[in-house]
Amino acid sequence: NSKGLLTALKAGTVKISAKSGTMTAEKEVTVLPPTLTAITLSPTGDVSLVINHAAQLSATGNYSDGSTKNISTDVSWTSSSDLVTVSNDGQVTGYGIGTATVTATLGGKSVSRKVTVTDIPYTEVSGQIREDTTWTLDKSPYKVTGKIQIAEDATLNIEPGVRVYGEDQTIEVFGALKVIGERESRVRLNRLNIMSGQNARNVLINIAFANMLYGSIQQYYYNDSITVSIKNSILENISNGYYYFINARNADCLIEKNIFINVDDLRISHSNYDVVFRNNLFYNSGAIIDSSSSVTLTHNSFIQPKSKALIVKYNAIIDAKNNYWGTTDETKIASMIWDNYDDLALNEIPFKPYLTEPDPDTPTYDPTKDNNDALASQFNVTTEAGIFDLLSRKTDVNFFIQSQADKSYRVIKFSAKDGSGKLIAESTDPSILNNNYIYPNKSIGVKITFNFDDIKSITGIFHLEEIETGKEFTVSGTYSLYP
Repeated sequence: NSKGLLTALKAGTVKISAKSGTMTAEKEVTVLPPTLTAITLSPTGDVSLVINHAAQLSATGNYSDGSTKNISTDVSWTSSSDLVTVSNDGQVTGYGIGTATVTATLGGKSVSRKVTVTDIPYTEVSGQIREDTTWTLDKSPYKVTGKIQIAEDATLNIEPGVRVYGEDQTIEVFGALKVIGERESRVRLNRLNIMSGQNARNVLINIAFANMLYGSIQQYYYNDSITVSIKNSILENISNGYYYFINARNADCLIEKNIFINVDDLRISHSNYDVVFRNNLFYNSGAIIDSSSSVTLTHNSFIQPKSKALIVKYNAIIDAKNNYWGTTDETKIASMIWDNYDDLALNEIPFKPYLTEPDPDTPTYDPTKDNNDALASQFNVTTEAGIFDLLSRKTDVNFFIQSQADKSYRVIKFSAKDGSGKLIAESTDPSILNNNYIYPNKSIGVKITFNFDDIKSITGIFHLEEIETGKEFTVSGTYSLYP
């Protein structure tokens, strides 16, 4: 101004002249841009996300001249963990359950935000059910947080498509449990134990079109009346432990068109009424029938039993005619059965006539087939051989699963089978399986040690689940000593 007071309007360099009479003076003046004094993030506060969901962060620069500016695309965004990714413009996505810190940095200034990623929301259930109750699809998935008891006059219905995470808890049935899915909308039960109530009367357990992984189905010895019906379901890695799978003292039981995979021996006992196993596939599974039982097994397929396909105990009577045993060699079939020919105190299990091929109404199972090609195509399994130890005759092979998916998937388990399809290793250990999640563009490696004199090829199978839908599928790769 006329008094020589300079006001900076924008950054740059100018010359200032002052004149008095014939005298002139000049001064070069440089106006510096405003400096960044701080960065703020919005929205304010820590960020909470559900896995596979995103939130947008916006970075604002605060400058020395009091101005502000959106600098979301100017800052450098970083995340402290693979659990959370952040894009160049501040979009934060949660891919693993846990906590990470997201930081925005520019010009020596930075600001951080804590991001917590949680699992998908569950409906938590526990306690007694004293009136008819339905677990509906719109409230799925359900998480069992404590023992559940179904009272004698009550029924628990589980709708098609519902997922139940049992957390190794138990449903005790004194009344009725109806788990009824549909062919294209199966009920999925994970690590859930189903047991008849002790001294219960008139128990009904009805399961259809369900996938049951781990967990158990158990019945007490002293149950006056219990009816069990299991149809069109897949039961994998379940166990009945000390208790019975079937204890039909005063009611008929039908087990039909199911697939039993890696199931501990199914104990069947004290069956005063008819127990029928029809058109089931037993893969790496078997049954123990004892204590005055009368059981009919017909048109089933017994493939690669763990030890014995059928074991008779005490005075049980078993009719095992018209089943498929994976062979027509009668000596091999007899070797799958423990009966009078192994112990004279036992009854004989008649198996002739037998089927020379599986019954067309019996389901099939291919342990190496990817059962959901659209999902499985987003993953690739590779192998890497270790060092051969000639002294111990052992070697290692690493199986790596690489994800090209744009979201995380849950890793249910890893299993390995030899060239004949026999299970040689299995794990659900979170410490091995990256806390049971595989993130986008990441990989998981699992090491298997084996004797190379006995095993010439191994197939590693990763069992995955789509988190949002509960769809299960497998991705596999094979390592051969002699390609």
